[in-house]
Parts: sequence; C-alpha cells; structure tokens
Amino acid sequence: MNGLFSDRPHLCLTEHFWDREQNTATDRYFILDGMTGEVTRYAASMQAYTDEQYQALLEECGFAGVTFHPSLAGDTNPAASEYGTIISQK
Repeated sequence: MNGLFSDRPHLCLTEHFWDREQNTATDRYFILDGMTGEVTRYAASMQAYTDEQYQALLEECGFAGVTFHPSLAGDTNPAASEYGTIISQK
C-alpha cells in the first residue's frame, strides 16, 4: 500500500484555511498511523495574487509584454479555465 504520507495503513484528516488579510491558503494534514496510532502533521501554504500583482512582480523583475490567458490552451470555455496562463519575456 503506497501513499503520499505513508506506505502503511493510515487515516488522513485535513483542514483547509483561507487568510483573507494575508491572501494565503493553508492545508493541514494529520496522518494517523493505523498500526501505532501515532499522529504526524504536515502543512502546505500558498500565496494568492491578483493579475495586477502578478504583472507588477514580473515587471519589477525585468519582464515585459505580460499577457494573461484564461487557460493553458487559450480556451475561453469555463471548463478549461482551471489553469490560467501568464506569458512574458525578458
């Protein structure tokens, strides 16, 4: 049995938080080992930016011609918009 958090039987409990002031999302994972009962904790945080903030960050780093596209394929179909794309050049 192979898993992301353990190769042994386990229970994975998760919590998800959004911090509006910091524009961050945090996921916490509590892994309960099915054989020992030991709990191991993991966490991951992600920073959110607006398009304007992305553009400012890229321009501050010397990138130009910043353009935004609604999906990896440039598709405007809402079902295809899970991954927006930013293109620029340096």
